[in-house]
Amino acid sequence: MKTRIFVVLLSVVLFAAALPAQTKVQLYDANAGASSGVVYSLPKTRLVLEITVKREEKVPGIFYRYAERYLLEKDAVLKRSVSWSLSEVKLKTEAEPDFSRTYQVLPDKKWGMHNILLSDDGVIMGVNMEHMPLACDTGSLVAAAVVGKFPEVSFSIDKLGEEALIATSVPKMAEMAAKQIYSIRESRMVLLSGELESFPDGRAVEAILERLDREERELLELFVGKTVTSYETRCYGVTPDDDLRNYVIARISSTEGLLDASDVMGEPVYVNVEGHYLNAPADIPENRLEGFAYIVPGSARITVVYEGEGLLAASLKMPQFGYVAALDASVTNSPSARIVYNASLGSLRSVSGR
Repeated sequence: MKTRIFVVLLSVVLFAAALPAQTKVQLYDANAGASSGVVYSLPKTRLVLEITVKREEKVPGIFYRYAERYLLEKDAVLKRSVSWSLSEVKLKTEAEPDFSRTYQVLPDKKWGMHNILLSDDGVIMGVNMEHMPLACDTGSLVAAAVVGKFPEVSFSIDKLGEEALIATSVPKMAEMAAKQIYSIRESRMVLLSGELESFPDGRAVEAILERLDREERELLELFVGKTVTSYETRCYGVTPDDDLRNYVIARISSTEGLLDASDVMGEPVYVNVEGHYLNAPADIPENRLEGFAYIVPGSARITVVYEGEGLLAASLKMPQFGYVAALDASVTNSPSARIVYNASLGSLRSVSGR
């Protein structure tokens, strides 16, 4: 998470001994006009599903009509087709600002100087910090690559012998290609049986066998076709403020691949969120706080279901299911007071230097 440091000169204390520093924080009202002081947000958790699907493309070879006649191959690809299936699902999280929990540090001439570290989107990370905080507890999203291009399927005729290449018809070419395949198989059997008068050493044998296998495979593909496998990964997100039951986050079609949730051509991928809420004590008002606000996070049980099968289940801490508390204002009276936040949860990592 990229950050920027806001150095806020709240006041120069002329009579430090007589006027001790004091911090006042209140809930920010965006409709109240221009604000003074520092505005910061506490975070909430966005769930991100990283879904990977497998794409299988089957393409018939140029001699597919003659696969059974010349090679007795009954499983040759007869027509081009593309099919998709689910490969993998990963659950990740990222923090985003909770605008219902955005606060304003009120200017007051009794204040000293505070260095307030905010993320690029305004989430508080710390006060009077010299360095970045440690990695977030809930992890951060690694953007998934979206594969937009798939490999083109082609066939090589480089291994066809001269007789096949000069044949005047496709059936004749197929017959010549089939004879080459049988010839390669015979050569392999002779080599493996040790019937050669002058037998090459082990490494030479291995190299010859690899070459024969490659040539046979390329010739055989002209008859039986090719199956090419590739993958596509996309991210789909949701930010739950309440429980979710069978929330459709994406869809998967066996013919079209990954689809948006609104496209009914695909089978839905469901997300369920069962929150375990923490309620604030009655003596903690969120609308006005005397010190810096932080979150006591709740948690949630997350499950992902596709075609009736549970793909994954996880328990996560989630700030939106917890409550907001505040440090006592006296904590920041000292210019050396240092507060370190968990940038994903809004909770406190450490408070020192009082």
